[in-house]
Amino acid sequence: MLRSVLEWRQQSDAANVLPRWEKRRHEKLDLHWKALGRSGVDHEGDPVVFERVGQNDFPGLLSCDPEFLKQHTIYNAECVFASLELARRENLKKGSSRGFQFTVVVDMYGLDLGFMDRHLLGLLQTLGRVESDNYPEALKRIIVIRPPWIFPWIWRVCRPFLDQGTIEKVEVVDDNETTEALLRHIPAESVPKALGGKWFDGNDDYCSKFIVPGSILPQEIIDMTFSSIKA
Repeated sequence: MLRSVLEWRQQSDAANVLPRWEKRRHEKLDLHWKALGRSGVDHEGDPVVFERVGQNDFPGLLSCDPEFLKQHTIYNAECVFASLELARRENLKKGSSRGFQFTVVVDMYGLDLGFMDRHLLGLLQTLGRVESDNYPEALKRIIVIRPPWIFPWIWRVCRPFLDQGTIEKVEVVDDNETTEALLRHIPAESVPKALGGKWFDGNDDYCSKFIVPGSILPQEIIDMTFSSIKA
C-alpha cells in the first residue's frame, strides 16, 4: 500500500497541491462543497470534523467537471493532512504522539431520495476511492447522526463501496440519542449548540463561520470547474 501511495502521489502531483497549485478555484468551490468544517478535538485530543451531508447540492455536483472534482478531493485531503500534521506537532510539545487520526460526524439531516441517483453514487464512489486508497488510516471513527428514513437503503447501497476497516469505524445513532452519542466522544465545547453542545460562533447554532452550511452551487462555480486554468 505504501509503494502504491507513493507512486500515486508522484503521478498526481499531490506533494505540490498546497505550495504550487493555483488554489483560487478550489477555495471558491469550498464555500459550497463539501459542507463541512473542523470544530475542535475529541476526548482523546484528536481533531473533529462535522460534515453536513444532507445540505450538499448533489444535482449541482453532478453538473461539475468530474476531473476537477477529483483534483478538489486531493486538495481537500492535503489540507486535512496538513492540519493533522500541525496538530501532531502541537501534541509533541505536550509530550503526546496523538494527531494522526480524526473523528468525523456525518449529519444526514435533509438527505432525500435524490441521493440514490446512480450517476451520483458512481461519482461519490470514485471520489471516495481517491481518499480511501491514497490517504489510508486517517479516520478514527465516523458518527452518523440524524439519519433519514431512507438510510437503510442508502447504507445497503454504499456499504460495498467501503473497506471493511472503515465499516467497523461507523456508528449510526438514533435521533433521540444524538447529543448523548456526540458527548460520549467529543467535549461539549466542540459540539455545535444545534446538536446539544456548547459551541456557538456568535452567528448561528451550527457555527456556520467554521462549518460550511452548504448551498446551491451557482452556475458560475459549475462553469469554473470546466475552466482551462490549471487547478
